[in-house]
Amino acid sequence: IFIFMLVKKCFFKQIFLLSTIIALIIFVITPSLAFGNCNKEDVCKMANKMSPFSILDQCPESAPIIGQCKSSARLNVNDLPTPGFVSLEGGGIRDLKNNLLWMQTEIPNEKKNFNDAIRFAKSYSIGNQANWRLPTLPELKSLMSKTRLRTRSGKRSYLLAPFDDGVQWNQYWTTTDCNSVNFISDKYGKKHCQEGESSVWFVNFKLGAIGWNFKKSINQIWLVKDIQVDRTLN
Repeated sequence: IFIFMLVKKCFFKQIFLLSTIIALIIFVITPSLAFGNCNKEDVCKMANKMSPFSILDQCPESAPIIGQCKSSARLNVNDLPTPGFVSLEGGGIRDLKNNLLWMQTEIPNEKKNFNDAIRFAKSYSIGNQANWRLPTLPELKSLMSKTRLRTRSGKRSYLLAPFDDGVQWNQYWTTTDCNSVNFISDKYGKKHCQEGESSVWFVNFKLGAIGWNFKKSINQIWLVKDIQVDRTLN
């Protein structure tokens, strides 16, 4: 009886091992392997726009493939050419190199979620200046200094001299989401965002830091607008 039970036990172990090997082979050679009601291509498409938790809600068995989709491409931020800032008499800072007009400081007392900040920027005007918008990450990053400088408010920030980020420790929205840029490196280290279009990068000048928030989060607003250059005059 003992020998029979031993042989039976070994037989089931071999069957289990064989089944595991077959399952692994199918996983490797099947490009459209299904995860719940989703295949690999579906999961990777969702990974560009959704958080892992949202994907798992729709495709409960997709956890093994989400990491592969996310790590397939590292999208870094491309810096602007070195700006040429000039202060204007009526207020504002012009970047002659990148054809931008900046507000000299933040919009006070206007902390908003991302979508409300977008709407606020579109409707904002001051004097005869309209058509403002939120900056991209490369644009807002171009205002950052490598060292802490004392601004007009008397506080120190990692912010270039013409600008002033006030006295609060604010984070400023950009329009660059984690689907466009999923990896950055700042003075605090490397940061990888896997939240797709649901999250957006921000800049904190007091800390000299770049990070990301979900769009429903509340951040401060710093505005910029494009300057049209008449090329026929060159």
